[in-house]
Amino acid sequence: MQPCPCPEEIHRYLGETIGFWIQTAALIASAVGAFLLILDTRKGIERQIKANHEAIDSQIKANQQAVDAQIAANHLLVDAQIKANQASGDSQIKANAAAIEAQIRTSQEGVEKQVWAASKGQERRATIELMLNQNADPELKKATNFIKDRHRSGDTNLAVYIQDRKSPEYLLLVYLLNTYEFTAAAIKEKALDEDLLKRMQYTVILNNWKVLEPFVIVLRNTDNHGTLFQEIQLMAERWKLNPLRKEV
Repeated sequence: MQPCPCPEEIHRYLGETIGFWIQTAALIASAVGAFLLILDTRKGIERQIKANHEAIDSQIKANQQAVDAQIAANHLLVDAQIKANQASGDSQIKANAAAIEAQIRTSQEGVEKQVWAASKGQERRATIELMLNQNADPELKKATNFIKDRHRSGDTNLAVYIQDRKSPEYLLLVYLLNTYEFTAAAIKEKALDEDLLKRMQYTVILNNWKVLEPFVIVLRNTDNHGTLFQEIQLMAERWKLNPLRKEV
């Protein structure tokens, strides 16, 4: 009988087989590789996260700049609109002020015209009443007829009557002059209508003054009274410079 063959001698290291240590080394290498891969992946992820953060920061800055630019543009537009509105408002205010001033001037002119018309109407009524009263005044008629008679006779030297100031002739002449002086003074004070009086009494007053003026000059010199009957003189001189025109 042959003996059983003996198994091969198994080599061991630290109590374990070589195969065990090879497997262990393989496992350790795999673990190290996996760890290194994890580390590399983590670094990659961190780099990606950092890149993403930088991209996000850049985008945020770009967006912020865009927003700031838009806000600045909006501010410029608003300022421009405010200035335009203000200019438009100022123009409208000026236009309204000008319109109001024009309306005030128009109203004032209208009031002035009404006042002038009313005043002119009062002057005309007063002038007509004065002439009616003068035409009905017997003493004034006597004085006017006395002047006419002197005209007709050619004897216009009335200064001789100054010597006797109680004579009827002197009193008539002074009465007529006082009437004319009152009328001329009333015209100067805008109480009478000079145009109306001129149209109705132009010839009579100028003819009578032509005769009365030498009398007045002597009377002024005699009494040393340079302004005596000056209003009628001034009115007669105005009428001479601007004669009454014939209306056809």
